[in-house]
Amino acid sequence: MFARYELGRMIRLAGPAAVSCVSFAVMDIIDCIILAMMGVDSMAGAVLAISITALVMAFSVNMLRALAPVTAARAGALQGRSEWKASLGSLARLALAAGVVLGAVSALVCLAISAGLDDLGYQPGLVDTARTYLIWRSAGIPFELVFVAGWALLEGLGDTRSPLKAGIVSNICNLVLSFGLVSGCFGLPALGVEAVALATNISSLIGVGMLGKAISKKFDFIQGIPKNFGLLRSWWGAMALGFEKDALRALLRIGGPLGVVGLSNLIGVTLLAVLVARLGPQASAAHGVFLRLLALGLATAEGLGVAATTLVAHAIGAGRKKTANRKIHLIIGSQVLSGSVLVVLMIWLGGCLMTQMSQEFGPLGLLFEMSSVVAAVLWLEGLLVVVASVLEGCGRTRVLMLAAVVLDVGFCGILYVWVGLRAELETYYQLWLVKNGLKLGCLLVWLAMASIHKDRSFRVGFRLPDW
Repeated sequence: MFARYELGRMIRLAGPAAVSCVSFAVMDIIDCIILAMMGVDSMAGAVLAISITALVMAFSVNMLRALAPVTAARAGALQGRSEWKASLGSLARLALAAGVVLGAVSALVCLAISAGLDDLGYQPGLVDTARTYLIWRSAGIPFELVFVAGWALLEGLGDTRSPLKAGIVSNICNLVLSFGLVSGCFGLPALGVEAVALATNISSLIGVGMLGKAISKKFDFIQGIPKNFGLLRSWWGAMALGFEKDALRALLRIGGPLGVVGLSNLIGVTLLAVLVARLGPQASAAHGVFLRLLALGLATAEGLGVAATTLVAHAIGAGRKKTANRKIHLIIGSQVLSGSVLVVLMIWLGGCLMTQMSQEFGPLGLLFEMSSVVAAVLWLEGLLVVVASVLEGCGRTRVLMLAAVVLDVGFCGILYVWVGLRAELETYYQLWLVKNGLKLGCLLVWLAMASIHKDRSFRVGFRLPDW
């Protein structure tokens, strides 16, 4: 009975989260198609600006993800107690404040980079396009980071349906606005690269509104602020005075390492893309296709990762050590099974297509020629996502930071540069596979050791019993 209940709860959390990942991956593909409508020069400038924006926001986006385990642990610890609404309301205010502050800092960094693009040696036309995008996009970065904060907050409460609805609606709005503003359809004015940035900003604002409505049904935003503060019992005053110190310390202690993890992962992926580009346009195109297939293939793992973070943190917060252990085994086992099924399907599909393909299929043919290596990379990446999410739920993100810095940046940098121009695309993927194997082994060993040594205690904002 317990296993059936936990399995159902895991599916209810993981299902909407996985669909959200698929919707954003599909939106990324559609964005590439819309960018191609603007011409090669405009597309190149927009891609450069989007890459810069992603790099600037990587730390903040991943830091805000820590709100999910912090919220889940606090909900588990205060479940059934009278003060839980006030305590969780303080987390809502912290999420809003963190999103606004990190968004403002990221926007200022993007504006500073846009002012210095001339010194990077790019062509003048590309620089003008990239600068235009960065200036327009910086205005909406705070909205996007508040959106991320609200998303993590709801996931911590076990609500993945509200973020799913907000994500789908914002993606549809982004699609309609981008296409309409780029092509001049639907009675909209035809703009240049600023159309893509403006559409993203507006869709983020719509998503914030939908998440805000969902959050307001669960939290008393101003409860816990003394009445004698007068006007400070407003949203702005709540941001300044209304969150608990324990919650802020938890966000910094858990979210700081997560921010470094996200930045390290992005640097590693960028390094690989730069080195693959040396192999020629066909290999670079094949790698681009693989990254988008990877985003789709990891949807199930990302969904299970959300379930892992929320369920494990909630159980630890409630002091249910054995329950947390069972949930960890259930979620990791589910990922092993679902990942294995996906790998078998990929290898089978690759074999079938290769019997019918010729060289004219270019990048796709190159990928399917090494389908076994690609499938292995996908399997390990999925398992890494789930194991890392378990550690997030335990509040142990420093080990993730150490593994990301040493392996994603250090190991990849040394080996990829050492192989250099002599490598083929399959060699790079084999090195990626080795790196992931080492990283997964380190995380699993640490997780096993943490569960054996009973004198350890996992902390998420306040002292919690070990599991």
